[in-house]
Amino acid sequence: MRDRKPADQSQKSGLGKMRLVHVDKNCDMWNFAIEEHLKLDNCSRPKFQPAKEEKRGVVVAQSLRCVNCSFVTPLFKLYEEIRKPGRGQSAAVQILELNAAVTSTSIGFKKLRFLLDALDLSPPSESGMHQMSQTVCDKIAQLSSDDMNPKLLQASGLEKNIHISVDT
Repeated sequence: MRDRKPADQSQKSGLGKMRLVHVDKNCDMWNFAIEEHLKLDNCSRPKFQPAKEEKRGVVVAQSLRCVNCSFVTPLFKLYEEIRKPGRGQSAAVQILELNAAVTSTSIGFKKLRFLLDALDLSPPSESGMHQMSQTVCDKIAQLSSDDMNPKLLQASGLEKNIHISVDT
């Protein structure tokens, strides 16, 4: 087993080799690249490779380029998003779910980063995870409150005196 500490993005030479990608979105990116490349008449033998990649937590946005010509696709988000109102980037479903899982367990962000790094998945930044955790915690608190309100109303209609016995 490798004995290594989670690396900060500044310490890594690049992203890890492993990626979390949505298979359908990855297929869409490759199909788009092939279809658009066929519209060009200046390259008879396409050969694609990743051109640009942007890390967004544990997920990535990626573009492809043909090594035989100058064709480059736009960046494709290889993940599903949760649209939010207003300005700013929408959050990836996987990042929210990962944050909710960490919030609901005792693992913590440091150990999560260690686990992802051990799997050669580029770990998200701690600051980004902490920012996202506020949103996730607020939502978990709201869901808990919504779940408890009917039970509270039901219990408040019951007898006010609670009879208990204790054996010490």
